[in-house]
Amino acid sequence: MNIQMPAIALRGLVLFPENLISFDVGRDKSIKAIDAAMKGDRQIYLVPQMDFEMEDPKAEDLYDVGVVAEVRQVLKLHDNVIKVLVETQYRAKTKEIADDGYLQAVVEKYPVRKVGSQKADKIEALIRTIKDSFDRYLTVSPKISKEVIGNVFLIDEANELCEYIASNIVFKVDDNLSTLSDFRYKRKYKAQNGENGRGSRCNGKRGEDLIIKVPRGTVIREEETGLVMADMSIEETFIAAKG
Repeated sequence: MNIQMPAIALRGLVLFPENLISFDVGRDKSIKAIDAAMKGDRQIYLVPQMDFEMEDPKAEDLYDVGVVAEVRQVLKLHDNVIKVLVETQYRAKTKEIADDGYLQAVVEKYPVRKVGSQKADKIEALIRTIKDSFDRYLTVSPKISKEVIGNVFLIDEANELCEYIASNIVFKVDDNLSTLSDFRYKRKYKAQNGENGRGSRCNGKRGEDLIIKVPRGTVIREEETGLVMADMSIEETFIAAKG
């Protein structure tokens, strides 16, 4: 079933379903989309844009999968910037995007495709590998709660496991750094796990943010496409992944 609602192009931020998250909104079209959502049923479509540097992205500049969220709270900050608190609900796929002073989207629910039985053995092996890696991670991060550890080892569905383990990965400018030489010795970074909710429709405690310090002027690109996600000569902080 197709659903129409206001939409926001997210810059440098990818959201998962079933999370409570706040972020700043400064673009005029995005503020108008928030206003439209608040005047209606508070539903809004949040979809990442491909090029971080693009100020006024069109339909073709957006990825075709995002999340539908409910706007929970809007707080006016300064200089026409607002902070928005949303509760993400489910994945959706873009059917149409129109621009009428702000982005309006027609979307349909887009559940994660289940893996066919012919790939069950491979998925089972990958799940074992993830859990083995998590087990090794516990030796260097002993502060994770017993409840979280138990949940990780009880989850047998691949998508649920990956999203449960995911947390925030943050890049932050450090003017004391002048080169990226340290990255030659450490290529991969993994954030701490979050905790599960305590009951129905409750959000769990977030894991500690993984903050990666980089010198001013660093350009962060998506590995597969080469698209610029953040220019750290402009940004002080960039959230690369949000769980």
